[in-house]
Amino acid sequence: MAKIKQGVIDYLKNIIGLTNEREIVADLAHLSKSKTPERSINRTLNELYHKGILQKYYIENDQIKTWPTQKFERKLMYGSRLPKLYGFIT
Repeated sequence: MAKIKQGVIDYLKNIIGLTNEREIVADLAHLSKSKTPERSINRTLNELYHKGILQKYYIENDQIKTWPTQKFERKLMYGSRLPKLYGFIT
């Protein structure tokens, strides 16, 4: 898991702005020994988000919005298929 976490951090350090979850998974899938590298990378992204290292965004109606921080708002977002973007907190 540490290899994936370091890979995500190194990958995002080289990105200016935001990048979507699919691009991160495509570029880092080789770091995972899991049968489901997408899930391993997604779990790592969520872990880094909850630790305050990354900021999560989503796209709705062609606008980039910050992922909600309020519990009742997050409950509405989980399971959604809106494209997620990640970037370091500035």
